[in-house]
Order: sequence, then C-alpha cells, then structure tokens
Amino acid sequence: MHLLERVLSTLPNIEASAIIAEEAGIHWKTIRRTAELVKYVTVHSPRSQGNFNFTAPAMLKPFAPFFPGSCHTGAGRQFAQWGGYDSYESYLLPRVKFTMISVSTSTGWSFNL
Repeated sequence: MHLLERVLSTLPNIEASAIIAEEAGIHWKTIRRTAELVKYVTVHSPRSQGNFNFTAPAMLKPFAPFFPGSCHTGAGRQFAQWGGYDSYESYLLPRVKFTMISVSTSTGWSFNL
C-alpha cells in the first residue's frame, strides 16, 4: 500500500479500494494499513483531496453495483483500462499500451483494452 499512498497523493484521476471485510471475516491488517494510507494521503495530497479517490468497502458481494468498491470473482491477476475519448486514444493510448505491456510482462498479469 506504500505505492498506493504515493499514487493517490499525486495522481488526480485514479481510484482504488481495499476490501476490509468479507464473509470469511474482518481483515484487521488491511484496516490498519488502510488507516495509515488515509492519514498519509490526507497529509500529502493537495487540499487532502486524494482520499476522495479511495474507498474501503466491507461485506461487498461480487458484482455489486457499488463504485469504486466493486469486486468480481474472475480469474484475478488482470487489469484493464478504458479509453472512450478520441483525443485520449490518439495521443495517450500508445503510451498507456506500452506501460500496460511493461506491467504485464513484469508481473505475469494479463490486461484487456
């Protein structure tokens, strides 16, 4: 979560979540780290607003229509990006695609465009 602290403190257009409880029980270590993350982002993000891009859902069922804390029961170890704007696709997509391929190669995760 140390990387996520820095990301949420500096990048304005990214969302993240950490599931703190599910039917199997409460994730006490995740709760503790989430509290540390929120404190860090409060101190280090402009106007403490980085925390608005983070949520800590509990007891969330798969495919629940709750954004940004949704979850799924898919294969895992995957990520995706959305590119719905022509200007975004023409300018940034090649750069984003390169980054995603780099991450995929280094982690073994698959990605979808």
